[in-house]
Amino acid sequence: MFNFSEEEIPKCMKTTVSILVAAGSGKRTGFSIPKQWKQIGSSYLFEYSLRTFISVKIIQMHFLVVHASELKQYEKYLRQKDLLSHVVLVVGGDTRQQSVFNGLKKIEEFYPRKKLPEFVAIHDVARPLIQRDFIQEVIETAWHKGAAIAAAPIFDTVKKVNKSMRIIATAPRQNLFVSQTPQVFPYKTILKAHKEAARTKEYVTDDAMLFEHRKVPVTIVPNPHPNFKITTATDFNSAKDYFLRVEKLSD
Repeated sequence: MFNFSEEEIPKCMKTTVSILVAAGSGKRTGFSIPKQWKQIGSSYLFEYSLRTFISVKIIQMHFLVVHASELKQYEKYLRQKDLLSHVVLVVGGDTRQQSVFNGLKKIEEFYPRKKLPEFVAIHDVARPLIQRDFIQEVIETAWHKGAAIAAAPIFDTVKKVNKSMRIIATAPRQNLFVSQTPQVFPYKTILKAHKEAARTKEYVTDDAMLFEHRKVPVTIVPNPHPNFKITTATDFNSAKDYFLRVEKLSD
């Protein structure tokens, strides 16, 4: 299952899988096709995160959550690239939260009850710049501390405003981080939290909020690398420029 050399094996390895969320429509980019299928160099956007996660040896399996209308397209492409042995395709929901929940439920269906993974790493494929070693760092932090997320420190001064856009406060930036992915949680605990949220219609903008609302500790792992989310066409062009520079440096 794992192909580690003896010196590579973490001392307290926990069974871990990933959920890669790729079910969004990407309408805010203004593209005529979903942003996941926009090409950067020789690869599609979703492929960068997928291949990076596959390269992390401590992750057993990858659950790729996609839009229902694109399921056959993903299946055909992944088969052509010989990646289906690493990936389980999952149909997403109407929102990111529902898509993650669908991924969590698929894991429960995929594994026998006694062999459910101990941890799950959740990542948005719209963050294609994520680095392999940093993924492993977040996972190992979660193994030791219970739950962990990637985050970036805020260096700008942040203002809180009222409805009239008048400043009412300045937030202490030394305590502020921008939440990113991957976010890594004990599998059974995050599944239970998502089930409760679905039942009570609790809405969150990231999975760590479900733990916050239940007073479950989550550790921040500061990310020193670029890891922005592609939301607009400008973001996409910035990612494209980044990968072009990386390719030039590696030549």
